[in-house]
Amino acid sequence: MANSVNAVNPQEWEEAKHGLPEKIQGVYDRDAFFLKAQQIGFTDPKLVRALYLISSEDRSVYLELTGITLMNAGEEDTPEKLIDYYCRRMDEHDRRHPTNPIGKKYPEEVGLIIDEWNLQNKDKKDYVKRYRPGEFNPWGDAMEHLPPSLGGHRVGDFFREMKDMGLNKEEDIPVISALYEFSGVAEELDIVKLIEEKGVSSFADGTEAISEILDRAEQPTYRQVFRTHPEQVKTLYDYYNENSGEDLREPAYELDTKNNVLRTTEDMKQIRRLDEHLRKVREETPWIDDLSRRNQYLLYGDHDLDTLAEMFNTKKTLRFFQGGDSQEYKNARDRLNEYLTERDRTKELLKEARAELDQGNLTREAYEAKIKDHLDALRNSERDLRAAMGTYAIKVTNGNLEEGKLGDKRIQNMTATGAARLAGAMCILECFDHADVLRGDRQKFYGEVRDEEHVKEVSFAKLYAQKFGEIKDEKNRHRRAAAYAQQEMKDSGLDKISKDMNLGI
Repeated sequence: MANSVNAVNPQEWEEAKHGLPEKIQGVYDRDAFFLKAQQIGFTDPKLVRALYLISSEDRSVYLELTGITLMNAGEEDTPEKLIDYYCRRMDEHDRRHPTNPIGKKYPEEVGLIIDEWNLQNKDKKDYVKRYRPGEFNPWGDAMEHLPPSLGGHRVGDFFREMKDMGLNKEEDIPVISALYEFSGVAEELDIVKLIEEKGVSSFADGTEAISEILDRAEQPTYRQVFRTHPEQVKTLYDYYNENSGEDLREPAYELDTKNNVLRTTEDMKQIRRLDEHLRKVREETPWIDDLSRRNQYLLYGDHDLDTLAEMFNTKKTLRFFQGGDSQEYKNARDRLNEYLTERDRTKELLKEARAELDQGNLTREAYEAKIKDHLDALRNSERDLRAAMGTYAIKVTNGNLEEGKLGDKRIQNMTATGAARLAGAMCILECFDHADVLRGDRQKFYGEVRDEEHVKEVSFAKLYAQKFGEIKDEKNRHRRAAAYAQQEMKDSGLDKISKDMNLGI
């Protein structure tokens, strides 16, 4: 191999590391990378430096250029094989990103790698082209890598129309390419047709037209574009946010790759919060990996269902004058207690079953069957609780039991105990709704009047939980926490309660 003609002393290897990041994407260590390269047979530290520098590029390049193949190399891998692999991955990256080829940022490093490939393959007719400064034609390269015709437009004509609209700078090329690919999805997402339909004068600049294209893409009919064209979607949102001067706009949908489900961005934020929480939980309960994401949340999530149960159990202050508890409340309370008992029992049994598996006293098949039995019992208890709690919430809000719809009675029109019970009930139901979202189902919808009210209910629950935790040793702890939450809600002004306050994920 060309780079292995002369051995290199250790000092030259150390010098080659100078200025390089210590980690590749926070995973692979620089020193380990260089050591692995030497073990495989690389003897040119400058060439290894080039491989490392390219491998540590931003996330999208990292995914396209590596998997860090050098670090994953086996005994059968050679420097020749790895250089060939890197060249092919660089070519793939440039095909996907014609306006930003890897050699544009790293001409020297890419040149070293490609020169090495050329020397290894000097008897072959087709050499890999080495990038050099000044060789780039970004407009031509972008059009060359796009379909010649989409949505009734020829690529050259489309680019000229976008230039006439004001997208005429080199940094505009990615957004033009994205708009061109959108035009092939549907007429409603075709920016040229939009401008012809409304007239150029309808838009102050290109960002307003792009904003309307995004508005249309977010409609249920076309939201699959967030799945089929994720890079183009991101490009358009980024361009709008950088150039509109308006408030930042987030993509409405995001692909949950674990379940291959298109979710709202808000749902994905909840999921990421849960995943971050479960990473900490996993250290003490490694068996959670045997559960679905939904069951992980129900059993080990950060929703604090126990505090919500305490809130729901708040007793009336003057039961003799106020009347006893309704049958709907009693039923919901009993189902809640049964569920919590079943939940705790399930967690303990899962722990025991995993220990039996690890000790060899259970086969994997028997272990999985045991887990299924536990979770089936928990699911049955959950079903009964949701039904009973829903019936209670409908009744106390003056809703319609036959239609299963909540009413419009508000917690500010209830006693402190009534407010605590309703807030607890609604937040308990929300915990299960969040669990459904993790499975790919939609969030439950209880009627427009409840949207604003639920913000207040969640806020009440936050205030209650705060006070309840502060007065652990005091009598009438439940009623005092309820009274505190009710007073704080009044003092702060219900209309000022932030919609950002939420319980659980």
